[in-house]
Amino acid sequence: HLDAGRLASSAHLFGELARRLPDSEHGPYGLALVARAQGRLADATRHLEKAVALAPRPYIFKTLGELYEARRDRPRAIAAYQAALTGMPPLERRELRQVTAHLAQVREP
Repeated sequence: HLDAGRLASSAHLFGELARRLPDSEHGPYGLALVARAQGRLADATRHLEKAVALAPRPYIFKTLGELYEARRDRPRAIAAYQAALTGMPPLERRELRQVTAHLAQVREP
């Protein structure tokens, strides 16, 4: 639904997932993706912070770093990208290259 641009139904599905599985990071992560697609970066960040508290996975830190970068919060973006690079299970090679490039860009003065 999300890839097809059906944001309302995506929000409903991810909200239901978060309600039914409150200990899973997937609901808040999906809600964050919907909020980001809608341009609601503060809401997306809040959902991702909840997701990472539930499961500190590299893919969540990567997305969180992107949001912090978009919000011009360099220190938090750097910390999130570093966590993405060192987390387990490791990111795929393509994602590792993306995070490394983002990290280098954020670190530039």
